[in-house]
Amino acid sequence: MCNIFPKILVYSLMPFCFASFVFGAKLELHWLSSSVHVAWYSEDLWALTDGFPRERYPTAEDDVIIVPQKVNVNCTLKLMLPSDSITKSISINSFSAEVEKAFAILGTGEINTFTILEDFKKATKTEIIEDKISGFNQSDLMIGPIDMSCYLNLNINGNVVITNNATDKTPNMVFGGATYFGKYSSKNLLASFIVKKNFRIQNTIIYIGTENGVNATINGLITFEEPVSNRHATLIVNADDGEEMFQFLQTIKVGGLHSTVDGAGIITTKTGSRGDSEIRNGHIEIMGSGGNFTGEIRDNFSNEDTRGRMNITMNTPNETQTLGGSNYYTGITYVQNGTLVFRPLNIPYNIEMSGGAFAFTERNIWIRNLKWSNGKFIFDLNKRQIINLESKSEISISDISKSFAFSGIRERKSYPLFEFKEMQDSLKIFANQKCDFIDSNTGITYEGIFSLSENALTILFFKK
Repeated sequence: MCNIFPKILVYSLMPFCFASFVFGAKLELHWLSSSVHVAWYSEDLWALTDGFPRERYPTAEDDVIIVPQKVNVNCTLKLMLPSDSITKSISINSFSAEVEKAFAILGTGEINTFTILEDFKKATKTEIIEDKISGFNQSDLMIGPIDMSCYLNLNINGNVVITNNATDKTPNMVFGGATYFGKYSSKNLLASFIVKKNFRIQNTIIYIGTENGVNATINGLITFEEPVSNRHATLIVNADDGEEMFQFLQTIKVGGLHSTVDGAGIITTKTGSRGDSEIRNGHIEIMGSGGNFTGEIRDNFSNEDTRGRMNITMNTPNETQTLGGSNYYTGITYVQNGTLVFRPLNIPYNIEMSGGAFAFTERNIWIRNLKWSNGKFIFDLNKRQIINLESKSEISISDISKSFAFSGIRERKSYPLFEFKEMQDSLKIFANQKCDFIDSNTGITYEGIFSLSENALTILFFKK
């Protein structure tokens, strides 16, 4: 095992060296040509090319890099503070890693905060073999605490850019979790994970684990890049190792979700088989600028295990988030603020409306359970859109005139809004009600008259 932590300081134009150290092996110096001054920091080794020792850990003035090492073991990079230090945090300027094998940046009980002031970048070390781009070994990277004595807060004040153009490999990037990537336990979970800007992913599986299951925030967009040889960027919202249950729900708050090309990206959970009935759920809360995500949102990443349901919350006032891809998830869709534009498939969804607006792009949507206390449904009547209520509804809205928005209205034409097999008692509040609605396309005002039958709620329009 080698414990190495590289540090670069801006320096004069001159060659520099980096040192590699493997336990039980000799120190080797490798000379390169560059405008930066490189030194390796580690628990066991401290060497600078100019011969003057500095602090025993990187500081906010330093840009930290990981350079691929040709070794036959995985390297564990430990962030170690001197035992007599009064600080419990490390701040560095930026972080860049070109990973060839599996690396881990592990905080100890002496550290409770790791802050990257600018950008975090991770790339897979690749080579061209027979005209194909091949990734080296695992090309995995993990940042997190090493044991329960450390509740590590990871803060990235800039952007996160994780790239991999290898055509034969989808590596892992783990924020929290164990060194067995994607297998969480109570010993290796972050106390918090915050990214203040944007998060871009290419052909990598991203795992995010937190100590309390809710304190993970990415303020900007999560952008899923174009797949490489049909290998998608994948966000795992909740995961476990199939042996130790810790988080029943993992929530990640994001500014928005976006795909650079149609269909790019997967958002899911990853639950191991335990032979019990426990469910490990994932939850995305959209609370920023929104975006246009056309990738796949699904329950468990494993097709063999149906546990690990995804849930989505729309909570971004005056903004729009489009989920226009393959929405296979079976958790709850919460609409609280803003407009959620949704592409439904032929499966029933669970919808809870307490504000905002919900629009769907297909002709019909099937809803298993509907809870509706506020907010509005948006109908494009040119598409003959209908909501099919499969099970039950709990509707307690106070203002019917603010509960729907319409486009494509035709006068003296009756449109079914809800269809159902059994009478829904909560729909009786609409029976024989009259409200004015403005066609959002034409601006013309119509009077809408609601009618409730044994199997449908319909509306008939007359021009005012």
